[in-house]
Amino acid sequence: MTYTDKVKLSKKLYSNMEAMDESVVLSIQYKGEPYEIYCYVYKGLGSKDWSIYKKGNYTIHGMNIENKKMSPTSMLAYTYDMMGQKTTYKFKMQDIKVGNVHPKKR
Repeated sequence: MTYTDKVKLSKKLYSNMEAMDESVVLSIQYKGEPYEIYCYVYKGLGSKDWSIYKKGNYTIHGMNIENKKMSPTSMLAYTYDMMGQKTTYKFKMQDIKVGNVHPKKR
């Protein structure tokens, strides 16, 4: 995958994420595994945050997406364990397949 292809993919992913609100979920595949991206809107601040979960494991196996580190070639995610230890993971754009935005299951 060329750098230009990665930029196109990241623009599609990030524009879908920016258009989200709390009522929808964005499906993606990462290295062939299904994941879902959720959006959280802070109404008084006018800002959004996102998190990513393995599909079907919404209560566990999730990470926050670092919105200040969204680059054309990768997306950085992080989580903290109960002892305050930070874990990070870099999702490479060439391994992501962007799916559809669909309503969140209640």
